[in-house]
Amino acid sequence: MRIALKYIKKIVFVVIIAAFIFIAKEARNYVFSVDGYSCNFDNIISCDHKNKIFNFINLSKELKICSLESISQKIQEKFCVIKNIELSHAANGILNLNIYSNKPKFILNDRYVLSENKIIFEKSIFSKNFLNDCKPVTLNSDEITNEIEDSFRQMIFSFPEQYFQEYELIRESRAKSYLLDKTNKNFSILFNDFVVPDDRLLAYCSYIKNELQARGEFNRKVKKNWFADIRFEDQIVVVSK
Repeated sequence: MRIALKYIKKIVFVVIIAAFIFIAKEARNYVFSVDGYSCNFDNIISCDHKNKIFNFINLSKELKICSLESISQKIQEKFCVIKNIELSHAANGILNLNIYSNKPKFILNDRYVLSENKIIFEKSIFSKNFLNDCKPVTLNSDEITNEIEDSFRQMIFSFPEQYFQEYELIRESRAKSYLLDKTNKNFSILFNDFVVPDDRLLAYCSYIKNELQARGEFNRKVKKNWFADIRFEDQIVVVSK
């Protein structure tokens, strides 16, 4: 009987210690009182957008009653351009936030930006220095939203960056896009979201362009636009208009 009682006491002691540790972990996020915020941003987003984020953080009553672990989540839900937030707190009650943003990758119709997390934003959100490295894309639509097809996002991110040095990308629909040759505006490669040109196909198209050039097709008085259509299986169809 004494042995059983001894084991029961040990079990109760272990349970109490475990409960104390659990409660301490859950409570530690609430012990720290937030008296103010210090936000450090990277240089990816514009000053105006940094101010919007800081004002939201500084004026939000909801954040003051959140655990530290949920503060980052709530800020990122409000501003999805944010990639990551590192939190630390000082003894004076100031919560330090190091805020990192998703990089812009493509400029759409010179008005919008498709970022590395595949979300479309207003161009004004990003700093001009980072926009200079973005690749331009023309879409056959004035209204560009995040409702755009996933096939477009997959297509555009599958393009090697060097393609944009030689071609301009113009997208009419998921079934028809053009790579317009920068050195010869009368030659384009026609493709779609599901058949994207690779190095092999581009080499074939370059050969076709050179053959047309050698025949003098681009120097005629009545100029025609030539298209190398790669949307067909195992063949390239060359047409002129």
